[in-house]
Amino acid sequence: MSDMARALSTVSASLVIPHDVAGTLTALLEEVTQAFGAVACSVAVADRHDRLEVLTSSSHREDLLTLHDVQAAEGPLFEAWTHGRPVTMPDISSTTHPWPDLTAAMETVGVCSALAVPLRWGGQPLGAVGLVRTVPGDFDAAQAVHLQAFADLAMLVIVHADPVSVRTAVQRIDDALTGRIAVEQAKGALAYLHDSTTADAYDLLRRRAEEAEVTLSEAAHIVLREAVQGRDDD
Repeated sequence: MSDMARALSTVSASLVIPHDVAGTLTALLEEVTQAFGAVACSVAVADRHDRLEVLTSSSHREDLLTLHDVQAAEGPLFEAWTHGRPVTMPDISSTTHPWPDLTAAMETVGVCSALAVPLRWGGQPLGAVGLVRTVPGDFDAAQAVHLQAFADLAMLVIVHADPVSVRTAVQRIDDALTGRIAVEQAKGALAYLHDSTTADAYDLLRRRAEEAEVTLSEAAHIVLREAVQGRDDD
């Protein structure tokens, strides 16, 4: 079985059982990153004010998180959302693209090519999925199709495979963003308490969720309650 087929099979299997949006999306993006030989992959969604925000990423390294934030403002990820089609950036050394901030951020991280596809529901683009690689070169049509398949699965993870309207899908995206805020706050609290990197703090949060047999969002709320209780005890 190819890496792409194995990744699609692994992610699809998670949809037939109750799942946590944050945890399942992270697992999906990790599979995408490996299957494409990429450095990182991210999901960005439009909030209620029609601004693109990164929902989650396959990596929580500080420099990659900064890159993902830049991608939400310009470049293939932003363009895939606004135009509702795949967008590529074969090589940052090319002078044909008008994305100077993204080029600088990619150079800092050490990546040089990017691909993004829209995150769709009911024919409407509600965000985008994008990845970055260390090697230059254009992506072929098959790679765009494969990434679109992962993006469609990501949308199903968010809305949970029910036949729902675009309005309900937008509400569930908003709920996912609320869960993401709790995860980010808990990650920061753990990084501070353990004097660790945000990536290590995220791994610790995932382990706590697994050990307690709760979702990632529930584990985040537990960490935040413990942090507040600790301040109160002081």
